[in-house]
Amino acid sequence: MSQRRWLDVGRAAVGLAAAVLFIITVWNGPGMQMGVSVIETMCLTGVLLGAYRYGAGTGAVCGAACGVFYAVWTEDMAMLGILCILGVLAGSFRRLGKFPCALAYLAGAVSAGMLYTPVLLLQTMPAVLMAAVIFFMVPVQMVQEGIRRSDYAQPAGLEGSCGVLERRLSLLSDSLTQIAKTFSAIPQDLELGQDGGAVIWKNRYLESRNAVADQMFELSGFMQDFRDRLERTMDVSVELGPELNRRLRRMHLETEQLRMLEGANRRREVLMVVRCTRGRAAVRQLAAEVSAAAGRRFRPDPSCRAEIGEEFCQILLEEETAFMMLHGVARATREGEQVSGDCFSFLKQPGGKIFLGLCDGMGSGQQAYEESEEAIELAEQLTGAGFQPKTAARLVHTSLLQRREAVHPAAMDVAVVDLYSGLCDFVKAGAAATLIDHGGQVEIFSASSLPLGAIAETEPVERLYKLRDGDKIIMVTDGVLEALPGENKEEQLSLYYQTLSSQKPGELAQSLLRYVRGQSEEVRDDMTVLVAGIWKK
Repeated sequence: MSQRRWLDVGRAAVGLAAAVLFIITVWNGPGMQMGVSVIETMCLTGVLLGAYRYGAGTGAVCGAACGVFYAVWTEDMAMLGILCILGVLAGSFRRLGKFPCALAYLAGAVSAGMLYTPVLLLQTMPAVLMAAVIFFMVPVQMVQEGIRRSDYAQPAGLEGSCGVLERRLSLLSDSLTQIAKTFSAIPQDLELGQDGGAVIWKNRYLESRNAVADQMFELSGFMQDFRDRLERTMDVSVELGPELNRRLRRMHLETEQLRMLEGANRRREVLMVVRCTRGRAAVRQLAAEVSAAAGRRFRPDPSCRAEIGEEFCQILLEEETAFMMLHGVARATREGEQVSGDCFSFLKQPGGKIFLGLCDGMGSGQQAYEESEEAIELAEQLTGAGFQPKTAARLVHTSLLQRREAVHPAAMDVAVVDLYSGLCDFVKAGAAATLIDHGGQVEIFSASSLPLGAIAETEPVERLYKLRDGDKIIMVTDGVLEALPGENKEEQLSLYYQTLSSQKPGELAQSLLRYVRGQSEEVRDDMTVLVAGIWKK
């Protein structure tokens, strides 16, 4: 069929889709109800078309934009995170065609609705189905052109970064799901004449609605920044040369794809689609051969398999970090309690980063622990997906602010360390002071800020440090400092730390806790000491 003919068909289909929307609008007019909302249909259709034409990233951005519009229009926050996830799902299946794309979209809508908001699912399902109908009315030729252009317009390293991109989007989807679950718990249709609990919910929702909108704009900026980083990725496979091919032949390895990518921070990754023609080969041995050929040290990605078999498989090697970190922790539970309300984290994250965190829930016991654990896990997911630590803390704050009828704030202390550069990003929100040991010179980092979830205007404090070989980070909860006598508690803890000769984080944490417990007859509050040291490899 000629291009002009396809253009005529496309115009007719678009006109038919517009007619369908017009009919929905008329039937939803005064005195007429069809069960399909124009606003919902337009939002759902826009997300589906944007995701199919431009991919998962744009689909998530469209979901965030339509979600904010929908929330402002209906004062319903539950759909915001769900629309982002639907955009990611539809965009992930776009290359398989319209039917798999729409099927993934419908399956995601049903799953999210049944899991979190069954009532909302029943209300919006007609609009979801109508969006799918309108999507199928648009000729595939009108959107395939965008797919073909994106295939050939990708920068050199974008295709090779698919594995990394999928992991980041997976973490991002988990984070958005958690936020959407929080928003879906907000009661609907609250009136001032209801009981006091409902009034509290309504006031808290009204206070934090602008904060939620701000975080969604930050989400949009994060996605744009992530896309920019991918565009700056360069293919430097030519530097591998024929030497690597000779080494691979000696290992009886056959490659279908081989690329070495360099990101904006000059960190390199090697992506291979490879199989072994004789027996099996160890991925660690492959990393050693690639390192010898490239003149840089590479290691298998944590998600890689250990061996390569006869079938082609994807192997991702990442450049070895310049630093390594070890940690130790010591804890004491408040007397009379079985469970500490403090929660700590030491987690390796994508991109050669380490997440350090302490969260002190309000009070002590099982409930305080569950609340602090929930907050620290959400911060882990967000920073792992690529959010800056301060932005992650703001999102955790928004989640806590709307979570429960009673105010349950949480003091959070977070540090994200880049093991390639040694740069550490500290974020504090109502947390106790942190000691930073720079080669024997101890610096005290303290900040006057409220805990997360206290009031809507809470703003975390951020500070950057450049860590060097042998530096250490000492993070404590407020129960540790409160057990010390006198006024200059941080200085007292720092002076005792400088008397210790051990360099092992575990021994340092235990020594600090023993010293603090010796200053008080009983444990009046939960205590946690987290010590992490960084060393050059």
